[in-house]
Amino acid sequence: MKTSHFHKYQLIGVEAICIFFIILFMYAGLTKLLDGSTFYANILNIPQLEDKTIASIVSIIIPLLEIIAALLIVWPKTRLKGLYVVFGLFIVFTGYLFWIIFLSPYTPCSCGSILTLLSWNQHLLLNVICMGLVIIGITFLKKKKKSIRKISHNRLTQV
Repeated sequence: MKTSHFHKYQLIGVEAICIFFIILFMYAGLTKLLDGSTFYANILNIPQLEDKTIASIVSIIIPLLEIIAALLIVWPKTRLKGLYVVFGLFIVFTGYLFWIIFLSPYTPCSCGSILTLLSWNQHLLLNVICMGLVIIGITFLKKKKKSIRKISHNRLTQV
């Protein structure tokens, strides 16, 4: 069965999106775990998370979820689930950024690594773009799985 050029580009696009999120979330998760005290201190700056117990829990859960999401994306069988986890994390992160920019009486903490070079508005825009990439990845993966099921079904009915 021949695949169209568009279909090939979709597959390449999904792979590129997945590689991007694997690198992004492994880096983010490992960085937060390895420099846990800085991440914990940043979390304590968030007014709703000033409680040390909550900040401790969040400072472990967020990086673990980031690493789990990256690992899920690595394996094709769990890739779609991983992208859904990434989407969920981006909803939380983007909601937080929205709150900081539009509702917070002050700007609490900054993010680490390259994100320190971005303003809060630029960071919000980056998150929205990443959410768009996740949606594209999810859509293309769903189409791919549907196409594979259709091909398998056709082969079974031809036998």
